[in-house]
Amino acid sequence: MKKVLMKVLPLLCFVMFTAVTAQAAITLYDKEEMTFTTDAFFNTFYVYSSSDKNSAMENAVDDEGKKLYLPDRDQSRVKMGFL
Repeated sequence: MKKVLMKVLPLLCFVMFTAVTAQAAITLYDKEEMTFTTDAFFNTFYVYSSSDKNSAMENAVDDEGKKLYLPDRDQSRVKMGFL
């Protein structure tokens, strides 16, 4: 076992230190010392949310005692990032 490890370990270290990762970035903007690139990894997802007023919201008043108008809300978004 030790002989095999001593033969494989130098080869493994050589491969690990000489391997080059792929560089697939595309430069979209490069002007005035500002660069914007993308590498085609998009974490895009769709989000839908709905908000209904509850009884506490229906009776909400401002500092002067006037009733606030708080509408129901339906919202759709396309977001980018990690879930």
